[in-house]
Amino acid sequence: MLHANGLLSHLTSERCNMMNLFLEMDRILHPEGWVIFSNNMGVIDMACTLAAQVRWEARVIDLQNGSDQRLLVC
Repeated sequence: MLHANGLLSHLTSERCNMMNLFLEMDRILHPEGWVIFSNNMGVIDMACTLAAQVRWEARVIDLQNGSDQRLLVC
């Protein structure tokens, strides 16, 4: 299991690097690993799209704390 809290915010300007990160995570997590991303809604939406391209099962969880923070569980 990998937990990435805020990591994707540093990569949003370079989408190519985010895909490379996802591919490396996929390699590490095979065959049945989990990754949990914690970030703001915009970044999580982009990550959800990339997760589908890597063919991960992904689910967005709203923390319901009044902020735009979300979890993406893949």
